[in-house]
Amino acid sequence: MPLSIDRILPQDARLLVWNLSETEGAMEMFIEEEEKLSIQRQFRLEERRKQKMAMACLSKLALGSQYSEIQYNELGKPLLPDKTGHVSFSHCAEYVGLLYHPCRPIGLDLEKLDGRAARIYSRFTNRMELGWADLSSDSWHSTLIWSVKEAIFKLIGGGGILFREMITVEKPNTEIQCGKVTFSTSLQTQVFDYHYFFLDEVIMVHTIAPEKMMQEQRL
Repeated sequence: MPLSIDRILPQDARLLVWNLSETEGAMEMFIEEEEKLSIQRQFRLEERRKQKMAMACLSKLALGSQYSEIQYNELGKPLLPDKTGHVSFSHCAEYVGLLYHPCRPIGLDLEKLDGRAARIYSRFTNRMELGWADLSSDSWHSTLIWSVKEAIFKLIGGGGILFREMITVEKPNTEIQCGKVTFSTSLQTQVFDYHYFFLDEVIMVHTIAPEKMMQEQRL
């Protein structure tokens, strides 16, 4: 089984990453026949079928056998109707990732370090980010900023989020591979930690709602 990462993070979240290095036939050994047939009916491309199979496998590992098919709300946020907790998925190149936390909202994102974000950085970066980021095509900063904002978007789980106006990514501490990100609306301002690391030519970012945020929601 090409499970490349299975890690409990300091914030009590579980991170799993699957490397799609095997054939589709080999992956079918890890899922039920009904799941295989369902995936084959829904997806024409082999790459998408392998991604969905990996997601099913990771869901079983993290959540139990009955959670191989995750449900989604109208905004595309994954739901666990019969289990407490939060889950976030992402896939890029040969990697599929899952992040689970038993009580806090979370966001996970994987992005290819291929320079695409640098070509459109003006669409999602703001003045504060332009002050620290190297946005040239051979730098990873633009991909990091985009990936952090994607992770926050998944954590918040709502529509109408403007990346450039509402989300500000602070300069990362490259020694410990983390930083701060602020989500601001007319009603509130929230600050989150983000963490990142590299998988070959892919960057993975995750963010977890702080305990303070959860305490405020319970008041």
